Amino acid sequence: MKDSNYGECCKSGEQGQCCGKSHQQNAEKHSDCPKHFLELADKAWMELLKDKIKIEIENKKGAELEKLAEIIAKANGKKWKHKIAAEMECEDYKNTLKDFFTSSDK
Repeated sequence: MKDSNYGECCKSGEQGQCCGKSHQQNAEKHSDCPKHFLELADKAWMELLKDKIKIEIENKKGAELEKLAEIIAKANGKKWKHKIAAEMECEDYKNTLKDFFTSSDK
């Protein structure tokens, strides 16, 4: 909900002086400013709360989360190693077929 006009419209404090738009458009922008500020405050509050929750989780479960992250990272590494190896096998297979069908011994 980012609107670059809010800052200018709300800064001037005068409905006819902001954003280089008509008086009616400016008045509409100003009537939205209080709502916009409350929505902005709600978002900020939720972001701060989220940060506080993260800190609490880290303080209480940090060691467990670290171990869990280690387990997941290790499994993910193995998954990608196998995936790449399988893709290489498929590529080898495709090249073998291509060589078979393009050989001049037919």
